[in-house]
Amino acid sequence: MKDNNEGNIYPNFKIIFSTGNFIDSLKIKGSIKTGLEKIPENTYLLLYKEKEDSAFLKSRPFYISKITADGSFNLENVKKGEYKIYVLSDKNGNYYYDLPTEAIGFTDSLFIVNSNVDTLSLNLFLPEESVLRIYAYDRIVKNGILHMTFNKELSFTKDEITVEIANNSTIQPIAFQKNDLNPGKEAGSEMDIYLPKMISDTNNLTLIIKNNGKWIDSIKVRTESKNSKSPVFFFNDTLSYKSLKVFEKNALKLTASNYCLTEIETSKIYITDSAKQKIPFIISRNEDLQTYFIEAAWKPGIKYKITFSDSSLTDLVGNYNKMQEFSVLGVSSKKAGNLLITYELPQKNHQYIALLKDNSGKVLDKQILRDSQTVKINYGLQNAGTFSVELVDDVNKNGIWNSGNFIKKTLPEKIYKEPKPVIVKENWDSEEIIKVNFDKPDVAFLKNIDLPSKNDNPEKIEKFNKENRKGVFGE
Repeated sequence: MKDNNEGNIYPNFKIIFSTGNFIDSLKIKGSIKTGLEKIPENTYLLLYKEKEDSAFLKSRPFYISKITADGSFNLENVKKGEYKIYVLSDKNGNYYYDLPTEAIGFTDSLFIVNSNVDTLSLNLFLPEESVLRIYAYDRIVKNGILHMTFNKELSFTKDEITVEIANNSTIQPIAFQKNDLNPGKEAGSEMDIYLPKMISDTNNLTLIIKNNGKWIDSIKVRTESKNSKSPVFFFNDTLSYKSLKVFEKNALKLTASNYCLTEIETSKIYITDSAKQKIPFIISRNEDLQTYFIEAAWKPGIKYKITFSDSSLTDLVGNYNKMQEFSVLGVSSKKAGNLLITYELPQKNHQYIALLKDNSGKVLDKQILRDSQTVKINYGLQNAGTFSVELVDDVNKNGIWNSGNFIKKTLPEKIYKEPKPVIVKENWDSEEIIKVNFDKPDVAFLKNIDLPSKNDNPEKIEKFNKENRKGVFGE
């Protein structure tokens, strides 16, 4: 709104309408918290007089107030009464929730307004889809492997994906859910489906996808070849494998892209030191059929070359590996520190997920905590540096974080982010006690201080820890 003469804009201009013989005067103030990168534009606080949840899906609210970029809101001139309160990131401008991409928030019960409200807090989140469906898949199956992606992350404990081929009892597909600690944000959960014992190179197949025995979808695919005529690369994480390091007395961990069950041809795997002398080693494969551990007498400062010759590994459909070489630097264990964390949890008979992250936010370790209120985890040797810890209140005990769902009236599972950085020093045992409180207010807000960032030097971070270790962190 602006005046006609000078064109000056009137900030916070309001037109107030009375709902009776007097002006309603109650106020509702508060803030929005969110795990999203920021509060989206056109995000509103909505108040409904209707008690039915369906009003939020098809009707405009009785009161509306825009939420600022910092998440605060101030709704004035509210009438006494009972309301259903929602938050909506309104993408199509109709002031009710009708798009799956709209972020929402809500209170879990009727909200009684009979006086001013100053501390209302709601969580804004992007609802997860309640129905599991296929997001994308290969139309042409190459080398006997089909890559499939679902619309959301799968649970290793609650979901069991099986695949059948219609009118074909010869081929029994094997589905592998990728065990990725850092799954992609867009695609959700990935899966590899192997089609062993294919008789011919060309097949038109109908695959029936089920979860825990219940039908999800049927897809039609065409196979190009039953297996490779030439070897294929088994280790595709080229970024991680460019600068491999291994601590002395530790095993080197390598993760293959293909799943193998056949015996490892150790005679076709070689490790040589900088003097080109072969060194003895032991290689083992984890039960996930793709993680390998290589033990050897690694020495600090020595560069090693690991060679996987052709056909040293063979996957479940007969593809064999193409020759690959890795350079590995031996590192003294004195350059690392041992990390031990004791978690003091809110409840005993409950389940939590503990995530250890490096200073770039990458998840290094994921642990399920249950059956005890105090859990000690020895993370072993870690590179000297700064780490962070997050815990998920795994309410449904499925081993993954779940967002909320409006239809089911579930809110996102709470996440506790330990504000104190975890410091690992060279040749030092780092022991941390983390008292987990999912309802704890933000420590930086309470003390009006700035938390150190991952880019700060270790001396500043250590000083922060000493100054703030008592009281604020409950130690």
